[in-house]
Amino acid sequence: MSGIHAIAAIGLVLRLIVAIGFEQVHHPDEVFQYWEQAHRWVFGYGYIPWEYRFGIRSWLIPTLLAAPLYLCKLLHLDQPSFYIPFIQSLLCLASISVIYSAYWIGCNLGSERSGQLASLFTACWYELIYFAHKPTPEVLGAYCFLMAVAIATRPPRSSQSAPRRWGLLWGISSALTVALRLQYLPALAIVGLWVLWRRRWDFVAWGSLGGGLVLLGVGGLDWITWGVPFSSYVQNYVFNKSYGVSSLFGVSPWPYYLEGLAYASGILPLLILLGSGPALRRCWVLLAAIALVVLTHTWIPHKEYRFIFIIIPLWLIWVAIVLDRDLPLDGLARLLTAVRQVSWPRSAVSAQTLRACLGLVLVPLIGLGGVLLPPAQGLYAGFYGQPQWGKLYTLVDRQPTLISYLRLSQEPQLWGVLNLAYPWFATGGYSYLHRDVPIYFGEHRALWGQRQASDYVSHIICEPEQNNCPQEPEFERWQHLNNLEIWRATQVPQQVQTLDLDLKNVLQGGVDDRFKPQVTPHLR
Repeated sequence: MSGIHAIAAIGLVLRLIVAIGFEQVHHPDEVFQYWEQAHRWVFGYGYIPWEYRFGIRSWLIPTLLAAPLYLCKLLHLDQPSFYIPFIQSLLCLASISVIYSAYWIGCNLGSERSGQLASLFTACWYELIYFAHKPTPEVLGAYCFLMAVAIATRPPRSSQSAPRRWGLLWGISSALTVALRLQYLPALAIVGLWVLWRRRWDFVAWGSLGGGLVLLGVGGLDWITWGVPFSSYVQNYVFNKSYGVSSLFGVSPWPYYLEGLAYASGILPLLILLGSGPALRRCWVLLAAIALVVLTHTWIPHKEYRFIFIIIPLWLIWVAIVLDRDLPLDGLARLLTAVRQVSWPRSAVSAQTLRACLGLVLVPLIGLGGVLLPPAQGLYAGFYGQPQWGKLYTLVDRQPTLISYLRLSQEPQLWGVLNLAYPWFATGGYSYLHRDVPIYFGEHRALWGQRQASDYVSHIICEPEQNNCPQEPEFERWQHLNNLEIWRATQVPQQVQTLDLDLKNVLQGGVDDRFKPQVTPHLR
């Protein structure tokens, strides 16, 4: 394991810098489906999106987030300025498992140097750095999947001494993969076939036991939270596949994922695959998993690049193995010798060596360069992962809509917020605000009638470019954040007014006006 711990340490530092230094949200789901629900569980208030009223989400990830969040509450460290970076740091620590898994997969399917290259590539690749602190099912599911592959590809002899331990761990990681992201099941089935082909019966038996225990726990969690075992998985299929609700959020053509991969990584995968035939015999499981993930997700009409996150570390491991096979021990020395010559003899260096050396330069260059100047600019464009060139975010930005809520969470006089800049799903929610006060938006302003705005809210978030900042004399400009401004009331009203509206149960057009929940949530 020469150098693996140092590489993992470097990867952790890179992830912590991005997570703590640059507050960003790639998609609203990471806040409102997971952070917000954990906050609602621990502190008793937060937005309730339609998924948690219709029961199509498992409480597995919110439960994982709620555990450290509850610890922060017990220790009276329950301010978002602490608990958000604290939990993000824990998620970054969990993401380091990708580096170790990549190392072991590279060693198992290639060589020690393949493992070192795989760990280096996964440590510095910008997408893995950017998503490390995001508690989404596709990200956490990828961590578990890679662990399952690392265990499955271990040489049989190395596992004979402890088939129970490794089999149990393989079953647990495999079941967690399915529990977190059911769409990864076809790729996991390939790994299962590999295990059945190469492993002893006791390894498979203990793996089945570990997987069964995890599935019982997941089903029990649904029974506690939704009243029926595995209810969230059934409801998710019914609403998204049978009722076609997922199409409300966009339908993309079949080449969407191929275009996204090419856009995010350039022609690098194609470059490495050329002439990589000798590696296919031992590494077919990686390419088969990649192909199945792309094919199964292409079949689903609603597509988002983040859904196939699992492909990123898989193809980086594949690249490492191919480069190692194409670059013999003396290949780099021969390339350097050829560079020093005035003219390059064709015989001085092989095409495989040239391609391998080029890959060794391009992978870290694109990976680390993507942190500051992301090649996949659409990946960081606002909240939707689609190119919005007027509001392009990179890793060196801090999204003002999140920072504004963090600033307001520290305000001693806060009795209401009017957000004129963004809709509710493009904000930090109550998990960032952490104050149980009404949050109003532009459509609520007309409901105040002739009353002053300060009777309802103490702070107004606005965009000067949109000319929607308050004109009332009872408000003053308080802070300026990039394209946003925060205004605050100069006086406390004698009696704070509230609208008789359920502002936390947000309705979803195309769902609430067509369907009724089929489950009764036990957590409110």
